[in-house]
Amino acid sequence: MLNQNNSRSDSSSNGSFNDEDLSLRKEADVNPDMIAWARLTAGLTCAAVLNKIPELTADTLASFEKGSGKPTWSVLQRFALVFNRPISVFFLEQPPVASRRSAISVSIRYDDGTNESFPLTGEEAIL
Repeated sequence: MLNQNNSRSDSSSNGSFNDEDLSLRKEADVNPDMIAWARLTAGLTCAAVLNKIPELTADTLASFEKGSGKPTWSVLQRFALVFNRPISVFFLEQPPVASRRSAISVSIRYDDGTNESFPLTGEEAIL
């Protein structure tokens, strides 16, 4: 139920909700591997993501993919649109596995010299 200030209120004994509780500025506790997987399987480089989401920096995107930073719900919504994935995919423990496996993988090399590899499975592995 919305009150006069357009804030959601709840009359339960547990308290009430307000705009702050429902804010898209709160951090989302996502699996960082899924952010990188979604980006890679969408065929996007970091530079391409930064062009599509100009409010992000390369360092911020790298921190989300490494797990040293967490995206806000607002950024997560943008990722879902840009990567053409449902928001729920970012909360999976591991990438979905298609019935057909492939030996193709994508490697990421970060500026700090670390590398990560992500196997491609299913449709994204078909060249």
